Amino acid sequence: MLCFLWGMIKPRVRMGTRLLFFKEAWDIVVVDVTNAVREFFTNAKLLKELNHTIIALILKEILKVLVSQNQSVFVPGRSISDNILLTQELMHNYHLDRAMPRCAFKVDIQKAYDTMDWLFLREVLVGFGFHERMIVWIMECVTTSSFYICINGSLHGYFKGKRGLRKGDPLSSYLFTLVMEILTLMLQRRIRMDDSFTYHRYCLELEIINLCFADDLFLFAHGDVQSASTIKEALEEFKEASALVPSLPKSTGYFCNVLNHTKLAILNVLPFDEGRLPIKYLGVPLVLSRLLIRDCSMRRGQAKVAWDVVCLPKNEGGLGLRRLDQFNKALMVSHIWKLLSLKESLWVRWVHAYKLKGRSFWDIPLRGLNPSSKLRDIIFNGAFSWPLVLSDKYSFLQSIIMSNFLDRRDSLEWRNELGLVKPFSVGMVWSCIRPRGDKVSWFDVVWFSYCILRHAVNLWLIMKQRLITQDKLSGWDFLGSLMTSCPLCDLQPDSLEHLFFECTFSMKIWSHMSRYAGMNSVGLVFTQIVSAIMSFSKRKSSRSVITKLVLAACAYFVWQERNERLFKNSTRSVKQVIDCIMSSVRFKLLTCRFRRTKDGELFAALWSLPDAIFI
Repeated sequence: MLCFLWGMIKPRVRMGTRLLFFKEAWDIVVVDVTNAVREFFTNAKLLKELNHTIIALILKEILKVLVSQNQSVFVPGRSISDNILLTQELMHNYHLDRAMPRCAFKVDIQKAYDTMDWLFLREVLVGFGFHERMIVWIMECVTTSSFYICINGSLHGYFKGKRGLRKGDPLSSYLFTLVMEILTLMLQRRIRMDDSFTYHRYCLELEIINLCFADDLFLFAHGDVQSASTIKEALEEFKEASALVPSLPKSTGYFCNVLNHTKLAILNVLPFDEGRLPIKYLGVPLVLSRLLIRDCSMRRGQAKVAWDVVCLPKNEGGLGLRRLDQFNKALMVSHIWKLLSLKESLWVRWVHAYKLKGRSFWDIPLRGLNPSSKLRDIIFNGAFSWPLVLSDKYSFLQSIIMSNFLDRRDSLEWRNELGLVKPFSVGMVWSCIRPRGDKVSWFDVVWFSYCILRHAVNLWLIMKQRLITQDKLSGWDFLGSLMTSCPLCDLQPDSLEHLFFECTFSMKIWSHMSRYAGMNSVGLVFTQIVSAIMSFSKRKSSRSVITKLVLAACAYFVWQERNERLFKNSTRSVKQVIDCIMSSVRFKLLTCRFRRTKDGELFAALWSLPDAIFI
């Protein structure tokens, strides 16, 4: 059953074989596969040819119970942003050297996956209470892996591993998360045994010592030697048990308001290099102070299409890009939602402990209201009466209708732009706040699953009338030096209407290619061609795909030839351009898959396509 559920998502397995293969060939391999699986679960024997992580998803469901909230990787419901936001808060104002002395250590574990001790891993699984049969299954997957050495592109040797986890194997990630939980437990035990340890600023209430994301480890402590020594003892204990060693050249320490002689003593205990601010954590720069305008590079460029249009969805005439300022608002709302819904997150707990301090998020003062404001303060004559500063900024407030209040607890819900209750997501927020445009009728002509992206973008510019032809520049030619004739035929002015496909050069190209697109009876006017294609553009048939590919390729290579002649004084014949179009479209068609139809077989013969394109 697992094979059939996974087949359509095509997860890769060893040697590039896909589970889809087993689904398609099930009648042939059913007996062998069934016997192999039964052998594994009965006797814990796994064929080395099929050494795959077939039980990875089992661990995923129990990790949130076993793993502390300071680890957010591979645990369902936890997010990488939790670690980033919390590290950002803890290291805020480190550059100012004020307030209580504190230090942080960014630790890189040397060859983390490759050096894992298998005996220690087994002890971890036993310690977390896994069933003995489950442990045997997991260790069989881990310890039976074999390796080749690739030298100059050739595989040599064949040997079994003696330790480590295979990086990239889904099971390895979950096992490594359990191993790093042992480090957290060792740190916590050392601190309970040693009264000399002092927590980092804003860490005592939640007892935060470390944050982990796989092998990315951050340690926090007060800026004193005793606290550093406690961390060192825990790291040494972890090293002896697991064989995982901090890489000294790649690990760094950061200090805030720590006296120089104390800093040197700490670095003597934990012999890391002193790092320089600012730094990156999990690929994101930690902003230690408020971002100012002078910190940003503001350069303007010439855009063929206004950014407000570019950032519209493709079916509304844009490119589907998201404006960073607006999408950032959606992301900020997601963090607010976590706070309001009390999501299980170390960052949420930290904000409630040190920022909100028992207050509701809604108690934070806003202009126009104050912390003592009550609901009745915005109700007048049975309707809401919002402060002007809020109603001007948030126009939707005026449309909120007074409800009948019930004697029950409020519940948190998200309503979309239509007022319907929907599960909260960043995408849902974005859908509510994004700008909107009118739907365009040519969307399916330009954008479809098999489109060639550069051809599609060029066709999009044509549809938007934004390709820069010389007739559009003539208004700026005050000296009269601009050559406005078409570079392809030198007979008519250079314009979009002329290029596609009224020019004698492009006309010959489209006249030839229209036969391969099944468009023989359509005229040469570009708008007529597009209108004809729109009648069947939503279909996924071979004719629809081929016609749209041919139109986009013709437009692209005609525009390319025009630019080559205009700017590089380089020319190609009609036949050479047609060859480029044929080759580009045919290569794309070789990657397509269509249902077998009579039209499809005719097109396949016309384009010399193999029978493999049909399903």
